[in-house]
Amino acid sequence: MSQKKTILRFDNVSFEYKDNKPLLNEVGFTVKHGSKITLMGQNGAGKSTIFQLISGAIKPDSGSVNLDDGVTVATAR
Repeated sequence: MSQKKTILRFDNVSFEYKDNKPLLNEVGFTVKHGSKITLMGQNGAGKSTIFQLISGAIKPDSGSVNLDDGVTVATAR
């Protein structure tokens, strides 16, 4: 059985909008090719921030966001 390629990886990503109010603290996850995922959470939980990090609109304070070459990111509001 072949393993699916990782297309997105968060490695110990931390981000905060205001001092001493971290929104994401050392977050780590991977998304494999062909996966279907859903981000759910309360208002202010960091869902939009995660998408902004993925798209490169904002940069993490620490850690890294790795998106495979050729991957297209789209969001709907």
